[in-house]
Amino acid sequence: NNKSSSNNNNNKQHLLLPALAGSETQNLGENRWRVRLAMSKLDGEPLDAYLQRCQDRCLPPISNWSSLKAHFLAGGLFAGTLLGQLCPAFEKISAVAFHRDVNAHNILVDGAQSMTTTPLNHTPLRFGLVDFGLAVEASCWQKEDDLPTPDSRPSRVGQDGAYTWHHLDVGGDCRYWPVSAWVQFLLGWTELEDHPPWRFEYRTQLDLHSLGLTVLQALAETLPP
Repeated sequence: NNKSSSNNNNNKQHLLLPALAGSETQNLGENRWRVRLAMSKLDGEPLDAYLQRCQDRCLPPISNWSSLKAHFLAGGLFAGTLLGQLCPAFEKISAVAFHRDVNAHNILVDGAQSMTTTPLNHTPLRFGLVDFGLAVEASCWQKEDDLPTPDSRPSRVGQDGAYTWHHLDVGGDCRYWPVSAWVQFLLGWTELEDHPPWRFEYRTQLDLHSLGLTVLQALAETLPP
């Protein structure tokens, strides 16, 4: 029974991420490539679309503490479920890749329809992460130079052939960037080298920072306007 339960939990975990069905790489010329990925479909709608519906809902003004508490608990449950489901997923994939475009549009939510009209919802919530178009292979991204090695498998290569954090474009929605991403965008990698905490954040924590901002967004926007 324990083994069966463990297998079921693993299957549920896999549903948080799409499966890679196939890929294609096309040479467009010197140092120019096009990579196409085909991935399985996850159920749900974009989180930002759902949160917009929450903001647009017509609810009576909150007139007492118990009503405010109920709405806040519902928002906390929603945000906590998002964090609790996706954190283990990020822990799993970070050894292989960094998504680099975590935001409310690239997270799907399923089972949350009734929360647009009622503050409490007992329907099981499920979240999923999609759109790996800006993802980078972790070991290549974190290398200290762009010299190829036998085990290098860069999933994203810049126009100049670079594939490490130093020279690749700063990806993703800038509203979800940490300070280190803005430093890289405005001042370049040499500034990050002079500030080890920023350097560490940019090389390893981009996805977690963006997820944290998304969780805060979910908490705020599921509350009444």
